[in-house]
Amino acid sequence: EKFWPASATLGVTAHSSPPLNIRDQVRGLLRYPYGCAEQTVSSAWPHVIIDDAYAKELGLKPYSRAERVAMVDAAIGCLAGMQGAQGGMTLWGGGEYEHWITAYVAGFLIDARESGFTVPEAFGRKMQDWMLKEFQLAPSQMPRLPAPQTGAQPGQLDLVRGAHARFANAAHLGYVLAREQRAPLATLRLLHDEH
Repeated sequence: EKFWPASATLGVTAHSSPPLNIRDQVRGLLRYPYGCAEQTVSSAWPHVIIDDAYAKELGLKPYSRAERVAMVDAAIGCLAGMQGAQGGMTLWGGGEYEHWITAYVAGFLIDARESGFTVPEAFGRKMQDWMLKEFQLAPSQMPRLPAPQTGAQPGQLDLVRGAHARFANAAHLGYVLAREQRAPLATLRLLHDEH
């Protein structure tokens, strides 16, 4: 079809903060169904981040430090039951380890510990040990992608999607491990240079 000049308009708005209603987003997280590992973390993380003063600033019900500690402790206890014997996390406490949820839970535990909440050392250490092993194996598990061609070959898109997912998982593991000074520089370089 033809484009007719002056038949369309474009508007751009710039602002220093995102157009999110933080209060409603946090309320939604606090009411999140409590069940799988992701939901458990998502509903507990606001209690790590939002203290009395910030809650009042956002127009949320402030929770006392004791109430926040009780909720974070309950979440950590629930999560500990979802950790597998080797240290990785599962979504519901059984089945295969999930890289993304293990990194998500580990990030939550780091933030909780740094905010003064009690995080059992063995729980976090076992998780990080599993993440380190998986992160170090990641470069060898990345497939070599075929050179781009005109028109996708059968199965090529699935291969590309899988490679991207594996890289995203490795990057997330590497980021969380780096927060704890445990990400091997050689593995980070290999992932960067080759993938």
